[in-house]
Amino acid sequence: MHKSTRILLIAIGTLSILAGLIAYLKRNDVSGAISAFVIGSSVLGVVFMDKRE
Repeated sequence: MHKSTRILLIAIGTLSILAGLIAYLKRNDVSGAISAFVIGSSVLGVVFMDKRE
């Protein structure tokens, strides 16, 4: 995986987790917060579990 792709995926995963946190804190939207957290965690998991370089 290219370095620029890793950086982009880390940014997307982090922003998704933050969006889930904001959705929970601002609107008390539990389902939106859980789905954003799962998506963000999955993206970050793909980045950090990828052993091919």
